[in-house]
Formats: sequence, C-alpha cells, structure tokens
Amino acid sequence: MSKFTTGILIVATANRQGHPIGVTINAFTSVSLDPPLVLFCLKTSSSSFKAFKENSVYSFNLLSSDQAVIAQSFSKYETKDWKNIDYDMESHGPPILKGCLANLICERDNLYHGGDHGIFLCKVVSLKKNDQLEPLIFFDRQYKSF
Repeated sequence: MSKFTTGILIVATANRQGHPIGVTINAFTSVSLDPPLVLFCLKTSSSSFKAFKENSVYSFNLLSSDQAVIAQSFSKYETKDWKNIDYDMESHGPPILKGCLANLICERDNLYHGGDHGIFLCKVVSLKKNDQLEPLIFFDRQYKSF
C-alpha cells in the first residue's frame, strides 16, 4: 500500500475530561454525497481508540503542504502535546486545527469491526475549506507535496 498516494489528515476529538485527542490518518474516504458520509479506520490497540469510541463528534483536518511536522507529531504513539498546535476548540466540540486545506466536523453514524481496526462511519455536519493551499500527501512512506 506504500505505492498508493493519499492525503493526510488529523482526526481529532476530546476525551471525557475535555482534553484534545488527535491522530494522523490516511485511511479516509468519502462514502456518500446524500447524505454526506465519510469513513476512517483506526487501529483498536491505538492509545486514542477509546476516546474516539466514547465520543461521537470528530474533526477531520486535511493537512496542507506546510504541515508535515504536525502530521509527524500526531503519527507517534505516545500522548500528543497540543501546546505548539494552533487550533480552536469550542465547548463540547472537537479541536479544529488552523492552517488546513479543509476542516470537516462530523458525527459518528456507526462503528464497525474490521480486523484489527475500527471502521468509523461519520455524517458530515459542516465543512470549511481553503482553496489557496496545496495538500500534504503521503507516498512511498514519505510526506510530499506537489
């Protein structure tokens, strides 16, 4: 699968204490336009899986070409440090990263078991995009841009 080019996202939510939780993903796809549905996959043994299972509202932050450092930071398995991350967080909402190509807010519709991953089916409730930015992509185990 390393030869399949994908975009890079940070999917984020809040844990029960209201602290932001985020993880880098590239297993993300559009499922339906009517209603607008997307899905993402997350390893069930991930330290953040519990927070995503317990919460049902997520932000999908499509990273721009200058956000590779953020992607690398959130791809590590230890707890993420949000001190140097530029984001907004409303009460009872997920963290929304600034400077992204697009930000989607979604509500979980269903959660399915898929091998060692959970498959989260989510309904898009809002979308913000920036057409002036270029995407961050992942190919051959490396972050790249056009």
